Amino acid sequence: RALLDAHLLELERRFAFLSTATEVVVSGTSAGGMSSFMHSSFIKSQLATPGARLVAVPDAGWWWDHVAAGSTERPWLTNMAKKIVPSIWNATLRGSSGRCLLNPPGGVRAKCFTQPYAYFYLDVPTFVVQSLYDPVSYSECESCAT
Repeated sequence: RALLDAHLLELERRFAFLSTATEVVVSGTSAGGMSSFMHSSFIKSQLATPGARLVAVPDAGWWWDHVAAGSTERPWLTNMAKKIVPSIWNATLRGSSGRCLLNPPGGVRAKCFTQPYAYFYLDVPTFVVQSLYDPVSYSECESCAT
């Protein structure tokens, strides 16, 4: 949250972004794609120009809450629930994403950080691009890592 706020303040300071932007595209890849889901609504709420339009184009940030092969475990959701503590939930999700915390799917607040669930709460046009490979997976190639 602090990083996003700092970036928005700097963009405003240098380019009058928040006060003059009329068309904005929020995008990112991998964790940046996840951030596109989580923060696009809040960014739109900060635009001061009447009628300003914002769209989100997250790329490779769609991670399924799926059962692991040969198991009943849900690794993504379990990791999110362990790593994101309640004090961070409220500090991070703002805009339409914050509504998810008020009535989370199945009563599980960690689901608000999982794109298949978070998508329901979006109030901006969102065009999901799910690349075949998430860049974070590139490191699995030993010859690719330098």
